[in-house]
Amino acid sequence: APKEEPSREERPRRQSWDERMEQMRKEKPEEYAEMQKRRDEFRQTMEQKAAERVDFLAAVDTKNMSDAQRENHEKLLATVARINEIMAQMGQPRAEGDNRDVRHEMGEAMATLGELYTEERRYLFEETAKAVGYSGAEASAFVEHVQTIIDNTTMMPFGGRGGRGGRPPSPGPGNN
Repeated sequence: APKEEPSREERPRRQSWDERMEQMRKEKPEEYAEMQKRRDEFRQTMEQKAAERVDFLAAVDTKNMSDAQRENHEKLLATVARINEIMAQMGQPRAEGDNRDVRHEMGEAMATLGELYTEERRYLFEETAKAVGYSGAEASAFVEHVQTIIDNTTMMPFGGRGGRGGRPPSPGPGNN
């Protein structure tokens, strides 16, 4: 005979994450301490990487940027700063509705970040091409070749640039 689903009242209440952590802290203190240590190390690593990224972006020489590139750069800096603020907020206890709002804002900022990084990366590749002596079509070919390498060696969800309406990777210099 098919088993009947228990009514809502009969089902055990699912513990919240905080409740599970408190139970683990009491029942398995060594395991809890190790997990907390790993979380702290992970957080510190993420904070260090975020600081390094901010330092790198702040050091980008913008004097050769067009107005659009400079605007992108400034928006990138502001978005990265906001994401770092949100990440710090996410580690703080908040009301359930607040967490939902923060997660939503984070999602929007992360979606924006991808395009901002793409434009910043292109500018940096162009400047690198010029620094090694390329100009004009050679510089463009160099930039496209480096972008093709990145596109084909980076795991991107759902198809990467080509899958979001972007152009598919083009062949690099000499690969036509």
